[in-house]
Amino acid sequence: MNRRDAIMALFAIGAAAVPVTSNAQALVAGRGGRVARVGVLITSLGEARAYLSATVAGLRERGWVQGKNLVLDVRSPETNVDLYPKSSAELVAARPDVILATTYLAVLAVTDETESIPVVFAAISDPVKTGLVRSLSRPGGQLTGVAFGGAPLVSKRLEILKDAFPRMARLAVLYDVDRQGEAGLAQLREAAQQLGIVLLPLGASRPEEIERAFAEMRRSAADAVLVPASIRFFFERRRIVALAARYRLPAIYEHHLTADEGGLMAYGPDFVAGFRRVAHHIDRILRGARPGDLPIEEAMRYELVVNLRTARAAGFQLSPRFIGRADRVIE
Repeated sequence: MNRRDAIMALFAIGAAAVPVTSNAQALVAGRGGRVARVGVLITSLGEARAYLSATVAGLRERGWVQGKNLVLDVRSPETNVDLYPKSSAELVAARPDVILATTYLAVLAVTDETESIPVVFAAISDPVKTGLVRSLSRPGGQLTGVAFGGAPLVSKRLEILKDAFPRMARLAVLYDVDRQGEAGLAQLREAAQQLGIVLLPLGASRPEEIERAFAEMRRSAADAVLVPASIRFFFERRRIVALAARYRLPAIYEHHLTADEGGLMAYGPDFVAGFRRVAHHIDRILRGARPGDLPIEEAMRYELVVNLRTARAAGFQLSPRFIGRADRVIE
């Protein structure tokens, strides 16, 4: 997505976006008061429109209004995560007051470019274990934000799958080898051992590797598959859902959108609420706080979504008791 497209997309979410240029700043400043510049590095504005809209709304509640005292500069590689370094370099060169980086790979790209500009993150699983910060209470350095889940959340998905399919004995885990994919496997192995389940970890990142991983699941007689959080897998979700259907493998995912689009079930955080909350961190930084002094917050609300249409099409029998656990059922 180029800069003009990003700006037009922000108009579509109800925000009068202004590009970061000296003329734009003069226009806003002419109305009186300080102009805050917030950079945004987002993987796909089209996919995350509702999330960015929530952040904009949260900033508005705190007195930061586009076209008055706030300028957003949005950059996106549009699902091609290999272009993160280019998008990040462009964003840092514009010298915003703070940058919102929406994924783990976005954070790495920004921190590779600058050590001085504060960075607020969202949609990051376990920032301590992945080495981004020292601790949640005192992250230190240039980073703060909202963490979504982590290793305990992956183990919770294992428990949900076992509850749905009590006879499950062999569980495939499709993890992203190019990300922090193995970060939660140690705790997952421990949880699996306690439940008497054999784990079959299969690493992948490229489409052809995902295809091979599912073929290996069949050869290994996997009973189900768990897909941990990964921005690559998020953009490959339709492929993964189709492969799970082809091999008739029950699958659980992080993002509710995957269940909406045909995945059997998903358990994960309320992303809209999390992205709205990052406005708090951005506001504090714009008012002079140091990011390293701002505690990282953890998502508070999690949602289990079950797609009964997918279950019926595959012939999976889910008990009424299990269906009753769901926060939302797709019929």
